[in-house]
Amino acid sequence: MALFKTAMKKSDFLKMGVSKPSWAWAILKSSFYSKFSEEKYTKRLQEYGKFTVQFEQVLSKASTASPEEIKDIIRESRQLIIDRGKRTDLIPIKYDASPELAILSYCIVRLRKPNIVVETGVARGITSFFLLSALERNGRGRLVSIDLPMMGKEEVGILVPENLKARWELIFGVGFREMKRLRKRIGDIDIFIHDSDHSYYGQKAEYDVALKWLTKDGILISDDVGNDAFIEASERCDCSPMVLTQEKSNKIGILIRK
Repeated sequence: MALFKTAMKKSDFLKMGVSKPSWAWAILKSSFYSKFSEEKYTKRLQEYGKFTVQFEQVLSKASTASPEEIKDIIRESRQLIIDRGKRTDLIPIKYDASPELAILSYCIVRLRKPNIVVETGVARGITSFFLLSALERNGRGRLVSIDLPMMGKEEVGILVPENLKARWELIFGVGFREMKRLRKRIGDIDIFIHDSDHSYYGQKAEYDVALKWLTKDGILISDDVGNDAFIEASERCDCSPMVLTQEKSNKIGILIRK
């Protein structure tokens, strides 16, 4: 399968199958759904066009901040310096979050000042760095990140510096399963960011857990809105979806829970 070619060696996958069979099964299932169910679950993609908004509009709807405050926060986010040059042998740079997702995540956290943020999908840790930087600037809150390490645990989150890790908990496992376990432990959350399994079923499973878990007015952000799962989730929770374009073809989706 293409997943073996782009993400991990077949021998490593077989080792995972022995040590972590649930992880291996999740990867296989995601690869299968991505390959064989794309046509079935991408019938409503054209609808996303009517929900497309500008960056500042998202921040305005997600907070009570003035236009001047929003502009200040955006400028602040663009001044962050991250050492992208740290060597990684197993996690390709192409898995990094886009600048749009990273900056959006930072700005939302700075404006909303959440207590608990949960994200799925870490890779080298671009979004994690921006989230933790925002929490540190706020002087409150913590981040729980969940990642299924297809390519070496030691490199997951490598771009997060030591001085930001006090507010960070990193969990390895299948996204929606670990979310369910975590929900029992920490109660409601304020912000959820999906950037992991982008198959229809992978996204649907995480959206369903997150929308029951988020506090009222909590925010769901999803990278790679490339199937019908996001628009269906917006209908299930009776939320008005917002969609942002980014440097890659698939868009970013945002929901504010009622």
